[in-house]
Amino acid sequence: MLKSDTGRDLVATVPSLRQHRPYFTSQVARMVLQGFLRASKEGATQPLTSRERTIIQLLAEVKSNKEVAAELGISVKTAETHRANITRKLDLHSTSDHVHYAVRNRIIEW
Repeated sequence: MLKSDTGRDLVATVPSLRQHRPYFTSQVARMVLQGFLRASKEGATQPLTSRERTIIQLLAEVKSNKEVAAELGISVKTAETHRANITRKLDLHSTSDHVHYAVRNRIIEW
């Protein structure tokens, strides 16, 4: 952020805070917009099956493929296949990606 932006942000912040309103710097506003656009893109992906929603819930609870399989009475290979399908459909590649997706889509509560 440029120094002139910092001064403007500070001046704009005070009235917002006095009125108990949130204030976002232009940089934070861009980050929020990018997050919204990313979430919209995820919403445009292929929908998950009910089984995949169950599995992403368990993955977001940081359960391993083996634990998912045991809990659902399926083979580890089947759990891995579901996880691969979720990864492909939603472009999620890490446990934190699964957790964020599950929280944003109210599959789990944070």
